[in-house]
Amino acid sequence: MYILLLECIICTAIYTLITVRELIKQREFSGFFVAIAMYDLVFGIFPTVVVSELLWDGQESRFLQSLIDVSDSGIDALIYYYLLALIGFIVLFLSYHGKICLITRKESNSSTLKGGNNEEAHFGRFILTAWGCLLVGLISLYLWSNAYGSIFNLILEANAVRSGMGSVVNGLAFFKHPARLVLLCSFLFIALFFKSQGIFKKRLYKFVNFMGLIVSLIASYLFLLACDGRLSIVVFLLAAFWLLLAGKTFEHIGKVIIGGMTIVFFSLFLLNEMDSITHFIRMGEWVEPENLLISSMIHELTFLPVGGQVSVLASWNNEVHLTLFDDLVTGLFAWFPYSLKPSGFEDVWNINTILIWGNINVSHGQWPCSFITQANYDLRFFGVLIYSLIAGRILKGIDKWQLDDNSLFKIAIKASFMEFIFRGVAYFSFYDIMLGLFPIVIAIIIKCGADILLSVRQ
Repeated sequence: MYILLLECIICTAIYTLITVRELIKQREFSGFFVAIAMYDLVFGIFPTVVVSELLWDGQESRFLQSLIDVSDSGIDALIYYYLLALIGFIVLFLSYHGKICLITRKESNSSTLKGGNNEEAHFGRFILTAWGCLLVGLISLYLWSNAYGSIFNLILEANAVRSGMGSVVNGLAFFKHPARLVLLCSFLFIALFFKSQGIFKKRLYKFVNFMGLIVSLIASYLFLLACDGRLSIVVFLLAAFWLLLAGKTFEHIGKVIIGGMTIVFFSLFLLNEMDSITHFIRMGEWVEPENLLISSMIHELTFLPVGGQVSVLASWNNEVHLTLFDDLVTGLFAWFPYSLKPSGFEDVWNINTILIWGNINVSHGQWPCSFITQANYDLRFFGVLIYSLIAGRILKGIDKWQLDDNSLFKIAIKASFMEFIFRGVAYFSFYDIMLGLFPIVIAIIIKCGADILLSVRQ
């Protein structure tokens, strides 16, 4: 156990130092910085807290011992698992900074669109795209909630619906996926309202954009309450905050570090209080959280070390096959109704849950996989290498997006990708990624339609 604690402390020191180094070097909240900061929390800070609780019989030690195997083989599995995480981090870092980077040219860091000779046409297309996306999102939100009578009735039953115990059979439940478009619409209108100059100063454009911002934020608020996902709400707020700061470079790095730490602790505090907040919104009464912040974190995130340990033990004991094809097939068919999905392929998160609990039951729900856990299930050690390599390239590509005539749309899309990054280190699967890409694809289709429509009119 002491070896495991020493390993976690060393890993935390490495992750933290490199995260701070990246912030000092880049002086902005890039996608890579967000990714390694989350990596530090998931594979460094949190396991150090967990192992300390186990080693010194902390307040949550009994809870942890009921889920984590503390036998010699279980500890060996955790040591190996966090060694895999360290190797994955090294590959991720080299992939982002090394010669294998996807993009090497230098690009502008400006976050403000200057426009050009075709400024009015550009803004016209962007506004049409934003309102088109909002219309599709609102219609989908209505259709999804219609089986419950209204979105407000769905919000009241959100917890039961999320746990699979809802009393209503919703034949239009699929529309939950395009309804997520309202979140992207909020990013579109935030980008339009706060990141543009020039023609935006005209009163008509200002009024139209302000109304779109208000409507999209209200719709996002209703959608997130209906989903009853505490993490989704916090991640959405973090992505919106990132969008407001996107492209800005900071001169006083000390203030940025302090500000970043404040945001992290505020996010954790908000996550701890979110059940009380959403309950108050629904029922009008405040219920104090059952646990303190550290205890709440442990109860919320224990699936991380448990899933990692189980994935290693299952692979060592040949209890689970390579799940790459399960992951790919379930992901590729994520946009299709369940009846059209091919049989014989299982969601890897379900496999993980069954290995932990022996079944899938609403009492414990589905237990997700972290980035390293999913990679280990899919391809074992080589999965960690390959996934980390690909992730580094993707992060490099996103961070090098150049701000051109489409920069407002790009910066809003990048905010959506930031949601992936904030979430993806702890909650990772191809299926989850594909569901998140669904509203982005719809937005791109609507943008292409707006471009064609206005081009024809001209």
